[in-house]
Amino acid sequence: MRDLARKVIWEYGDRPEAWKLHVYACIMVGLAMRKKAEGKRQ
Repeated sequence: MRDLARKVIWEYGDRPEAWKLHVYACIMVGLAMRKKAEGKRQ
């Protein structure tokens, strides 16, 4: 998902919506990684 958001930034970097999508994608990837790491601990 983050790679797709980066492609949107490349094409539509002048639009605020593109940057919002990229930030949202990065947050979701971070949350997924955190959840995966917490699962390994238990």
